[in-house]
Amino acid sequence: KEIIEDKYIIRQFSLTDIREALSKTIYHYEYLIPICNNDEYENEQCIPMVLVNNLLDFIGHINKRLDKSNHNRYITVHCGNGGPSCSIFCMSLILLDQLKNEHSIDIFQRVRTLQRQRPAMITSFAQYEYLYEMILKYFDESSFNLPSMKSSQSLNTSIYDNDQENP
Repeated sequence: KEIIEDKYIIRQFSLTDIREALSKTIYHYEYLIPICNNDEYENEQCIPMVLVNNLLDFIGHINKRLDKSNHNRYITVHCGNGGPSCSIFCMSLILLDQLKNEHSIDIFQRVRTLQRQRPAMITSFAQYEYLYEMILKYFDESSFNLPSMKSSQSLNTSIYDNDQENP
């Protein structure tokens, strides 16, 4: 079964273990809008395009599908260009989940934690900027009660500020 939307395609597969008569439904989501365009690289690093709304919509659709089930779900992510788009997608999922569950977020520290396992994940300023813009857009469009949220230091200051006068 295949559902074609404007910005993504959903494919539904049924995997069956005939030995035990068990069946699983697998959903494959193909995001049609590139997060990183192969023509837009800076020092061989992905420069994300301004697609925050589209990616948020895509993640929202996936989360709705996951929330409809009481079972734990796994997500496998792949992309054709070796990983930069996957990095942004995975970090977006992780950050939004952390924000939802913990009501606090530290983008820089979360990226650093994941870079211990995947050093090439989120390596350019443009990728960080994209993640910050995505979180800000999420705040703008969600019903979060901002005054009750804990504020992270990295939300208020840039890691790239090099202010020598105020160490």
